[in-house]
Amino acid sequence: MQEIMEAAVRCFAKKGYDKTKMEDIVKESGLTKGGIYWYFKSKREIFMALLDRHVSEDKMRWSGMIKKRDAYPDIERKNGGESLRDIVDSIWPLPLVQEMKEHLESDWVIPLFIELTAEAFRDRLIKKKMKNMIEDSVSSLKSLLAGAAPKNERSQKETEHLAMAILSLGYGLGSIYKLCGKDMPFEEIFTESVDMLLHGFDISHIDRQ
Repeated sequence: MQEIMEAAVRCFAKKGYDKTKMEDIVKESGLTKGGIYWYFKSKREIFMALLDRHVSEDKMRWSGMIKKRDAYPDIERKNGGESLRDIVDSIWPLPLVQEMKEHLESDWVIPLFIELTAEAFRDRLIKKKMKNMIEDSVSSLKSLLAGAAPKNERSQKETEHLAMAILSLGYGLGSIYKLCGKDMPFEEIFTESVDMLLHGFDISHIDRQ
């Protein structure tokens, strides 16, 4: 089944979901038509299986990052003390930029994500699954930032917004990176942009102290 899904990934990334036919996946996989139809009755079934796999892999990736973060003792934020940037650097042993760069080095991740997004506007089930995937990612990223902001309701909401902004930045820059080629300094732009977001978060809380 993995061979079929990997073949479908390559086809969807190259030709797009709409133009890909089951015959293309059969040819790409090197398997027999009957062998593929034993597992999947249509390319939509394969597409949904790929989405489910992507969601599972995302959950495992975030879980691993959170476990590494939890291995560090909680850091209390001091009035006028450490910036959010400093605290995040201390408790975040695996920076998100490394994860994003690994994704971008793959030829299929961003194209497939764009295909998933496009299909989400036409397929309610895909839209629901992608919405859940994004919400899970935001929640996980918010957990990574936990302890780096004052413990009050307003700050928790702002931390959630910060997590959404960082995630959106990563996917947006990732798409531009794939379009512009590797001449674009992704890591530099992403890191500087996250720094600016974190600095703005810090300033907003300092102003209220």
